[in-house]
Amino acid sequence: GHGCGRAVSDGWTASPAEDGAAHMIYAPYETNVPIGNRCVTFRMKVDNNALDNLKVATIDVNNAATGTILATMDINRQQFMESNQYQDLKLLFNQTTINPRLEYRVYFHDAATITVDNITLN
Repeated sequence: GHGCGRAVSDGWTASPAEDGAAHMIYAPYETNVPIGNRCVTFRMKVDNNALDNLKVATIDVNNAATGTILATMDINRQQFMESNQYQDLKLLFNQTTINPRLEYRVYFHDAATITVDNITLN
């Protein structure tokens, strides 16, 4: 699902000029995640990594069945090594329940143009 943004040729993007703060990506409500330590990789880029060091996104893993956030990380502009280049951001979490309805979310803070290419569970 998407609370803001739009499809572009290389992913899903949200920008301050066109969007307000909201979850730009949430889903897939995955129920078949084995119990144990897991890693979700969010492949993202920012339009300008040098302007300031504001918080531009928050990534998280949420159990949609219970509303429990299993892991979260704020992403600041200068965490990106380069402008307009995809970077893998990893979020570790411990999956402890059976049939959890997990969703992997990207919250857009309306401070920079963010594009998400993909989200992968390892």
